[in-house]
Amino acid sequence: MHPMVENFMLAIYHLGTALEQDPALRDHAEIAVFFHEIEPGIRDNVMLPESYPQNVIAQYQTTWEGGEWEQLCRLRSAIQFLVDLTRGTPITDVPSRIHVEIEDVDDHLRRWGEREGGLHADAADPGIPASHWWWRYPES
Repeated sequence: MHPMVENFMLAIYHLGTALEQDPALRDHAEIAVFFHEIEPGIRDNVMLPESYPQNVIAQYQTTWEGGEWEQLCRLRSAIQFLVDLTRGTPITDVPSRIHVEIEDVDDHLRRWGEREGGLHADAADPGIPASHWWWRYPES
């Protein structure tokens, strides 16, 4: 996975968790400006939204070491935050463009969760919404 893409997605992850922890931040003009400014880059780099979920799958096909489940959960949450945060912005087509790829990641998460055992219930990072079931899988 290209480091720039992974860094961008981790930034989306941190933005998403910050907004979950302090919903009032959503009303700040800077958030709208941010999505307005990244819109051309996402549109011009069509491969980012479509290929990122598949890159996540490829990255986790090998033997796992300590901490990889947490990192995988962060990357999956980053994908979900990108989908959720781009609704109502100039990038509204992102969710429809990566829907099938997200389902594929989720299928892999379920298989990996059965194999790896998942995380403890309290292991989710602060700001993770309850809808991000992969943090609690296979317990959820």
